[in-house]
Amino acid sequence: MTAFSALEGAVTKGFRGALAVGSDQVISLGTALAFVSVGLAITAAHGVASALHGPVAWFAAALVASLVFVLAESVGLVLAQWVQERREEPTGDPPASVSAEAGRSGSCGPVSAA
Repeated sequence: MTAFSALEGAVTKGFRGALAVGSDQVISLGTALAFVSVGLAITAAHGVASALHGPVAWFAAALVASLVFVLAESVGLVLAQWVQERREEPTGDPPASVSAEAGRSGSCGPVSAA
């Protein structure tokens, strides 16, 4: 929990900004690869628990497992984004300029007078 909170605090600049949202296709592919992240985290926790003993092993194993999971999950999402770009398929997301203009005007697009 501490590792996730610290990482989210760093990414959001002290919880002042929102996390970026990826396209549905990239998130789906990244989520499909999550079993690798979980396996690596469990392996890392087991390794730390084997090397350390006592109460410190519980804390260190949980911290290392969290960090390994977040790192592996991030690599999985970067890989998913790379695969999506290699496919050269549209992601379904509007271009950044359209999103920025919609956010400023408060609407989703141009409005025509009828």
